[in-house]
Order: sequence, then structure tokens, then C-alpha cells
Amino acid sequence: MNWKLNVSIAVAAAALMALPACGSSDEPANNAPANNANNANNGGKDDTPTDKGLTSSELCEARQKDVLEAGRPNFLPTALRWQCGDVEGVDTNNRDDRGQEYCEYFAITRVPSADGGYEADPVILGRQGGDLGLTLDDDQLFTLEDLSDEVVGECVFTSWHQDVLVPLTCEADDSCEEVVGIKPNGDDFRMQISINSNNAASDLVQQCIRVTASGAYEMGDLEDPENPYNDHFYRGCFVTEGLFGTHWRRSDPAVCAASMRLAECGCTVGGDPSIDVGFALVPSIREQESREGLYLRGFPLGTWSGANELPTGCRYLDIGLEARDNASQTLVACEMRGSDLIQNLQDPKEFCRQKYGDDVVVHVPIPGEAIQCEPGDHMHAGSCTDQPWVVTE
Repeated sequence: MNWKLNVSIAVAAAALMALPACGSSDEPANNAPANNANNANNGGKDDTPTDKGLTSSELCEARQKDVLEAGRPNFLPTALRWQCGDVEGVDTNNRDDRGQEYCEYFAITRVPSADGGYEADPVILGRQGGDLGLTLDDDQLFTLEDLSDEVVGECVFTSWHQDVLVPLTCEADDSCEEVVGIKPNGDDFRMQISINSNNAASDLVQQCIRVTASGAYEMGDLEDPENPYNDHFYRGCFVTEGLFGTHWRRSDPAVCAASMRLAECGCTVGGDPSIDVGFALVPSIREQESREGLYLRGFPLGTWSGANELPTGCRYLDIGLEARDNASQTLVACEMRGSDLIQNLQDPKEFCRQKYGDDVVVHVPIPGEAIQCEPGDHMHAGSCTDQPWVVTE
């Protein structure tokens, strides 16, 4: 997904009509076309669950279960939410691509020395294309065992969009808070996968709204209560597959489903149809620049109990105030002790995923009080509620 990607309604409709129904496909999901396939790393799909032989239907059902049946609402009146940890099946496969939910993660650790202390320079492990594990000799291992109760490193979770190149506010005066001796900076702390970009998220919203207007996804007997396309999340998953082939994520189908419901239910910002309702969900870089200043570096990180809270052992990094005096909440660090590193020397990133990945949560703010909906004659308008983006089925 890039700035040049601007699929017309007609093209999107043709592409979608050519696809097998998401609920009935017998082909492996990795056969689904994707308009972002020309991006680096094959559109970010080299290490996805699609290589496990799952069908499109199975993937949509799995995501539906993750998002709607996990006991932790992903759709709220004020936000869309999902955990940073990847879906099952995303692994290294010789190219570490974990961190695909608009939230990437990696480890920074001190390196124990043979004399009982630490080497001078910490190391970053688990970034795409970098080292994944740590190799220690026997003397270093003995030192690390003595440090088993100490915090020797931290897991970093970042939602800083890959294509937002504006430096951190704290970089200007060198006041960024260190993480194990490394100060946050764009090269190390900005997300690296192309699908984890502002452009990708904004384009996803816009394309799902446009396909809704085209009606290309309206397939099957809509009078049949067993038709899966009557289910709002499943419908969003199907459209996500047709547009971008990223229906195996938690984030993309959720964003698409919410966007489609806004369009299906005639929602506007403040009752003004001239204002792009997609901007209320994910403002693009261009739209932000036209409104005088960056204020969405990335989606805020929190936890399930609150948008401004974090799991035990985690902290927000002090990176200064962003434009418009909004703290970004895009960088989080969570402690890793010596015992954790000993048990995960070959893959500290996996420790980060298992320990914190399900509880560090992406929050996409929705200005619910400003959104007004007037359902028209759309075929799904009969199921519209006062807050139709809160998908429960």
C-alpha cells in the first residue's frame, strides 16, 4: 500500500467480484490477490499464517473469534482496539516479520561481560533484518546467571508509523529518555514494515468506504440468515482480502469493518457530508499537513483496562510533547530480567510477544461524539445502531 495506490470503485468492484466467496473458498488464502504486493517484503506477507494452508474462510473465522469472542471488546464507542502480539502462525521463517498489527516490537539488552559486569554497548535484537538472538560464552553466561533478578533489558513496543519521518520532539534538545542506554530515534524506533504505515492505514479506510459505495461486496442470498456476509466483521474481512490480502491480521479486518459500517449507515462528521468521515478514523499524513501540524505519529498504545494505562512492568517513554500539545503514547518499554534473557537467548523478541504482546494494546481513537449517522436505503441500513462502528457480529 503506497501513495500511488488509488484503486477506483470500478476496479475494486471488478477485483472483488472475481474472488471466490470468503465463506466458501477452498483455495489456500495465500492465493488471494493483494494490491500491495509490490511493496518491500512482498507487502509484509512473507511470514504470515497464509503459508499454513488455511483457506480464506478459516482465516476470516479465526480473526472473527479473536476479535469478537475473546472477552475483550475490540470495538468501543471511543476506539478500535487490538493487541500488539501477532496472530498465531506468524513466525521467523528465516525473515523475522513479527510485529504486523500497526505495532512492532523488539528487545534491547545489556550484554554481560566475563568480569561480572556489562559490555559497553547494548544490543538491539529482533528488528527486521537484524540479529535475533544473543550468543554468549560460558563466562558471560555465568555473569548473566548472577544477574538473574536484575533488569538487564527492555522490550520496546512502537506504533510510530513507518512513513512518518518527523523526528521526535525530544530529539531536538537531546532529552529523549534512554532505553537500556539507547535514546529513541527514527532509525531504531520507527516501525519498519511497509504495511505498518499511516498511508496503509488511511488507504485501508478509504478503500473500504469506496467499496461500500460500489456495493461490490454484496454477494450471496442476503435473506439467508446463514449467509456469512450478513455478519459485519466477516464482511469487512472479505473486503480486506479482496483489496489487500491482509485479512489474516486482527487490525485490518477490524478497521475495514468499522469503516464499512460508517459508510453503510450514512455517518458524517458533525452532519457535514463534505467532511471525509475516513479522516475521523485515520487521518492521512497529507490531511494532517493541511491541518497545520502532525498530531498522529502513530496509534496510541495502552492496555485493555484503559487507553492511558499499561501492563505491570511497562512504561511510556518520555519523548516530549507532540504538536498540539498531545503526548503521543507511541513508544512503550517493558522490563526484561536476567532470568528472562537466559531462557530466551536465541529469541528475546518471542519473550516480548508472550510476556507483554497480548496486553500492550493499540487504541485507534474515534471521536464518537462528533459522528452523526442517518441510515438511508443501503441494504445493510436496517441493522444500523446509534454507533454502528461498534461491531458486535
